[in-house]
Amino acid sequence: MMMSVPPSSFWLHSPPPWVRVTAALLGLMIASWVAALAEPPHSDNEQSDSLRGKRLPRLEAEALDETLVVLPDSARGCAALVGMGFSHDAQQAVEAWTEPACSAYGSHPRFRRYVVPMMGRGLVRRFRGMINDRMRKAVADERRATILPYYEDVDAYLALLGLRESPELLILLLDAEGQILWSIREQATYAGSRTLHDRIKQALQEDP
Repeated sequence: MMMSVPPSSFWLHSPPPWVRVTAALLGLMIASWVAALAEPPHSDNEQSDSLRGKRLPRLEAEALDETLVVLPDSARGCAALVGMGFSHDAQQAVEAWTEPACSAYGSHPRFRRYVVPMMGRGLVRRFRGMINDRMRKAVADERRATILPYYEDVDAYLALLGLRESPELLILLLDAEGQILWSIREQATYAGSRTLHDRIKQALQEDP
């Protein structure tokens, strides 16, 4: 014999308030999940899109081989990868971007790589000779012309780029005219490195 259940048990008329609230919350959660799945993935360089198309502001520094380098003019006609580090801890993070690219394209006559330790002014500037000497001894001779310690006002330079805060690192790819093709302020990732390699390859295929 089937047991009869009062219709009210099935909430045929008006479900209790807690059921309505739970259903509404579930609906919002499902909607957010669907939106997240439908949203295209963010690119590694999305945060730095504002720099694309700008010409690199003049950056003058003495390289570790004691030659004067003026960017972007010194790299005119080349695709130039510029890695700026804003702290001692940023050194490895900058190298993680620049070293693989240099290994892949360093032999190309129109590829240049520069690493710029952003030292700044103040007390550190007084000891620039000693600091440069220590850095010079730590790198191979062939790399000294590409390392440019910058002992000027870092905040002022960042302002020329339109950046209000100092990042840990800044990686820039310049075209033959010194325009920024690509930039990023994050640690190296596999996806980001692939994007950078594609952009370098494309820049080298273009006429200078």
